[in-house]
Amino acid sequence: MNKLRVILFFVIAAFFLYLLQSTGFDSMRELIAKQDPESSKLLLMNIAEYGIFPVIALWGAYAISGTISSWLGAGTVPTSYTQRVEGIIESIDFSGMRVNGVPLPDAKVRYDGILGHFSPLPKEFREYFEVGDTVIIAHHPDDKTRAEVDVELSIEKLEKKQA
Repeated sequence: MNKLRVILFFVIAAFFLYLLQSTGFDSMRELIAKQDPESSKLLLMNIAEYGIFPVIALWGAYAISGTISSWLGAGTVPTSYTQRVEGIIESIDFSGMRVNGVPLPDAKVRYDGILGHFSPLPKEFREYFEVGDTVIIAHHPDDKTRAEVDVELSIEKLEKKQA
């Protein structure tokens, strides 16, 4: 998911910076060019154009790339995580990330003697699970600390148990 966020960040940042450059306040430049080059307006426009607006564009790209990557990546399990174990949820909290104003949860789960912190999880996680419930943890065969909660499989198991 981190690679996805980096790629999205650069694509979105390039797009925003292109928009700033292409729309680049051409009419303002023309008006300022007619005035004295020492004028304070020229100085303020240069500060805004080359300092403030690119920072805002980069911040916007960072925020958008985080949201998109969390939409695409929350709750997914990498194919290299082939081992499955059960874990018990010890705590559920909010991750600090929001998608469409809805906070995404995170959870601490104890599995095979390891206390794993999983964040962010899909918003449905809080609807199905609470502290003390059992979830399926998918982990890498060589490293149990590289793990994710398999939310879809955990929900399927919970629904079969309730039926």
